[in-house]
Amino acid sequence: MCERLAGEIAFELTEVNIEGDPAMQARYEREVPVLFVDGRLVVRYRTSERELRRILNWQRFRRRFWRG
Repeated sequence: MCERLAGEIAFELTEVNIEGDPAMQARYEREVPVLFVDGRLVVRYRTSERELRRILNWQRFRRRFWRG
């Protein structure tokens, strides 16, 4: 889903395998997948493509007009 949206909304995706990090595994193992945008947790478990598009567009808008 992220790959499809990358064609219409510019963003960089970094996938992290939590199995290599005991602290991350303890924190997120029951919530995977999780998605962070600009360091903010925006999705836990699963989401629809429509909702992810809304989130990414909002973050892009927020980044453009709100500083800090």
